[in-house]
Amino acid sequence: MTQLTNPRVTLSAGVAMWSCQQRESVVNLFICADKALYEAKHAGKNKVIPYQ
Repeated sequence: MTQLTNPRVTLSAGVAMWSCQQRESVVNLFICADKALYEAKHAGKNKVIPYQ
């Protein structure tokens, strides 16, 4: 069920994953999530994009 808000709110999100085996730095994790976020913003509104 879709509900509307006033004012209208949209969400774009970028998702990055961290695992114990990869040992990515926290900084690199945020960089990956940020790249995915901007990909989501360019894809349109209300998108969640995982970092590839």
